[in-house]
Amino acid sequence: PLYRVLSPSKSTVASFDPADKRMVIKMVNNGLKNKPIRIKIPSGISWASAKGFLVKGTSLSDRNTMKNPGSIRPVDHPVTLRGKNIATDLPSLSCLLIEIR
Repeated sequence: PLYRVLSPSKSTVASFDPADKRMVIKMVNNGLKNKPIRIKIPSGISWASAKGFLVKGTSLSDRNTMKNPGSIRPVDHPVTLRGKNIATDLPSLSCLLIEIR
């Protein structure tokens, strides 16, 4: 496979653009507990950086509205890249996008 998730998340998808040499991993945690995430990424490409972007509200009823359009929005999220391994956490009720270059 393109990637291997060593600690499960509810839903994970990865894609790789060979022209751009960029991998994107998307994860969703629809559970009520935070999850530690460990990902082993494939060999063959030297990865220099990883960035995380998190989308999370404070409750299931949070919504963007005309009065409050920025209630739910992407924010930077810490991701550690060491060699071929990525580590981060996936908060409850959230979506996380990790971009690796």
